[in-house]
Amino acid sequence: NVYRCLRIVLIVGLIIGILSWIEYLSRSYIIGTFSTTIFYTGGYGFRSAVFSRSYLAHGVVLGFYALVAFYFYITEKNKKYLIAAIFLYLSILTTSSRGPLVVCLAAIFLMYIMNMKRMAQPMNKKIGMWFGIIIAVIIIFFILTSSFKTGNETIDYFLYRTRNIINWSEDAGNVGRIGIWNRCFERIKENLWFGTGPATTGSWGGASYGVTESDILRYLCELGIIGIVLIYTFLINIIKYGAKSYRRLTTGEKALGILFFGIVLMVFVDGITLQVTEEIMVSFIYSVGLGGLLSLRHQSVLNNRKDVYK
Repeated sequence: NVYRCLRIVLIVGLIIGILSWIEYLSRSYIIGTFSTTIFYTGGYGFRSAVFSRSYLAHGVVLGFYALVAFYFYITEKNKKYLIAAIFLYLSILTTSSRGPLVVCLAAIFLMYIMNMKRMAQPMNKKIGMWFGIIIAVIIIFFILTSSFKTGNETIDYFLYRTRNIINWSEDAGNVGRIGIWNRCFERIKENLWFGTGPATTGSWGGASYGVTESDILRYLCELGIIGIVLIYTFLINIIKYGAKSYRRLTTGEKALGILFFGIVLMVFVDGITLQVTEEIMVSFIYSVGLGGLLSLRHQSVLNNRKDVYK
């Protein structure tokens, strides 16, 4: 019973979201210790992690919970789920991880657009949908490109971290990431076809080559051209089969498919600039999305529809 399981997941997610804010406001970790020194004008930032191995992965975990809450909103039209989705999305700010903020918002936009098409809304609501999206984009663009401050240290810190998403010339994190990518390309050239071997990159072992700051570069570095072609052929086929099955589902069944597409988009895009799937909790979330897309075919067969593989 996926619906019941997701309800339990949402309850757990809300607890994790509350604990994230408790960690952030108290400047103290519930379990373990992490490096917390992000310097910015005015002081140092703190990064919540709760039960995740790192604050980078924790942002994706909170994003997953936000998507689940948004799924219940589009299925039940109850504003309490929208409030839960907003709360969990804003909880990502406690991790100071910029990537999950972007990819989770992109996934929510995708789910929103797919849901509007699923419900076959009249033209006036479709116009309103696109108008709302345009307004949201304008607001986001204004926040990213402006320099205004509120006078509140916490809010100004969140604005500082958010604006540095597009700062690839001065922000230490982004500049450092570019340097790592350049070093990865040199290593890829040395082992172009078969790579350096599985699990030779990452942050787990002292004998590894270190992080690649990108799932794509990780696969290319570890498995070479042959390996990355096999991996992405596999992933693309899952998405393709899921899309074919989705078109043959009923209106009610499509809602769950929307959630699965949102999860896959969130983790895939975040993996472009972060070696995110080496974290077991993020890899599990990715598998939920991919496995869910495959399950859509099973549902179409149960409904006596034509096998979408043929």
